[in-house]
Amino acid sequence: MRWLYIPDEDDPDFIAKQETIAHIEKWWQDFEKIVVTKWIKSVDKSAEAALEVADYSDFTDVVRESLHAINPNIMWEFHNKPNDYHEFVCTVEDNYSDGAVVQTMVRMSPKLEGWRILTHRPPVEFDALQIYLQQTAGLEIPQDIRVSWTKSHINRIMLGYHSSHFTNDLSKDLTLLLKLTSAVLGEEMFEKWIDRVAPLKPVSIPVRMLNQLIGKENPISFQLNVLLEQCNKIKNQILNSLPNNYFYELLPSYEQEDAPCYIWHRKPDEDNVPARRKRRLIYAFLEQSLLQATLSGLYFHSTSHSKLNETFCYVEITDFDMGLKDSLDKRDDIALRIDNALRSSQLGCIFGVGSGIDSCYVDLALRNVEKAIPILREIATEKNLPETSWLFFYDSNLQDEWVGLHKSTKAPPVVEEEPLEFEPG
Repeated sequence: MRWLYIPDEDDPDFIAKQETIAHIEKWWQDFEKIVVTKWIKSVDKSAEAALEVADYSDFTDVVRESLHAINPNIMWEFHNKPNDYHEFVCTVEDNYSDGAVVQTMVRMSPKLEGWRILTHRPPVEFDALQIYLQQTAGLEIPQDIRVSWTKSHINRIMLGYHSSHFTNDLSKDLTLLLKLTSAVLGEEMFEKWIDRVAPLKPVSIPVRMLNQLIGKENPISFQLNVLLEQCNKIKNQILNSLPNNYFYELLPSYEQEDAPCYIWHRKPDEDNVPARRKRRLIYAFLEQSLLQATLSGLYFHSTSHSKLNETFCYVEITDFDMGLKDSLDKRDDIALRIDNALRSSQLGCIFGVGSGIDSCYVDLALRNVEKAIPILREIATEKNLPETSWLFFYDSNLQDEWVGLHKSTKAPPVVEEEPLEFEPG
């Protein structure tokens, strides 16, 4: 759902957003007046306070109807923490592009004593993991399961699960491991920081002994109950390793000709590419880790690459014939104009360019998207860019977001994004 970046108040999506905000306001009114009281009664074990079946049905109907009026993909849970607090979790689970709506919901929530309101399902308490997976997904955790981890080259975490009880059905094993990982780490850690999970057979004792004899390192695995702590440590290590500067302070300007460049290209008939970028054939980035991350991995999140909340995005200009003699010069002229304008405003910079057969691309690291949009639109008018020019976003949770570089620009073709199973060198 398009939500965050809609600069024009007469845009139908802006009007729809205002209607959704009205539903959110109504929801929180109902939450205080109806939902809180009935939830507290439902967890009170005394006979006098117990909800009748009809009352409980009415309670769930109010929640479902109110939340689905906001967005049909919203899922919800209530948790009772005895002698502590109540939790209300509203989440879009795998529908990441709707996450901004839920974040807006939580920001608009009232401050209620004894309540925590969350946008992601928190980690399940370790002792309750088996029951949780049985009840929610009908899955069993292998008794001998152990786990190993490593930081990937794209600032994410790769997990290997070791068990002799894995099947030969990769789909089933991955379903178990993805559900298990999300439950152990919580949705937010899973979504933002986990790159891949893999089922692995444990190394037998004879093979371990042979490895020792030939000097080959044996894999080291750990009990599942330390996974959350270790993933938090790796996440913090990644964040601490990121520069304390904005990208426009680190990267050379686009006009610097001797700057190192990392290039990846594909053939026009290759299918295994992100759907949103099927037109794009060439990527030329100033930052290698960003090239690798945008082309590989399960998801992309800007937070893995900038501790200063920069957003990584790109301008796509279609109806731009790259076969013409001066097409590269025209693209570079556009890129240089954008880079200079963003740098002079201290709003960002270019970190790459690219091209397709009938399109060109300018990759941006933006400090503030909202403030950058007027600058990009001004340049689009100045350079007479075609109506089919948009600003798109690399982040997995922003795949539905787009900004037309002209006020009259129509919505881009609807596509479904898929991760690219390729690791550029």
